[in-house]
Amino acid sequence: MNQDADSRREADPVIRVLNRLNQGGVFFDIGANVGEVSEAMIGKCSKIVAVEADPGRSKSSRHASALTRSV
Repeated sequence: MNQDADSRREADPVIRVLNRLNQGGVFFDIGANVGEVSEAMIGKCSKIVAVEADPGRSKSSRHASALTRSV
């Protein structure tokens, strides 16, 4: 199984739980991996802070900038 498939499998149950939270506020995605959970929170939070220490797992800075602008 590839890295993207692994991250989707891990992210799906987390996203289902997070969809039950009230809208607004700040969402911290620590260990964001490729940002799938952060992307799922767009429109549900006033701000998203995604942190990933492994540059090989994070998406490009261009993608991160687009994500920031869309919140």
